[in-house]
Amino acid sequence: MLDTKLPVICQRRYHILGDGAYSIREWLLTPYKDYGNLNNEQIHFNKKFSATRVLIENTFGHFKGRFRLKYICIVLTRSPSL
Repeated sequence: MLDTKLPVICQRRYHILGDGAYSIREWLLTPYKDYGNLNNEQIHFNKKFSATRVLIENTFGHFKGRFRLKYICIVLTRSPSL
């Protein structure tokens, strides 16, 4: 269900960061698959991508600890400005 709503929500302006296990979608960014032949630009992208995902995951961990949340539920809603 969410899979069908995300293209509408993201509208080619926003992207979701996923790990390499996800298949490519227009609204989903994943790291380059490393089969030993990545160029320097792709390696740099993967490092920055990984660092960004770690930062996001740590932020969610802080929220869970700060507010003593067992789960974090993010509700995607369409803003009037979109």
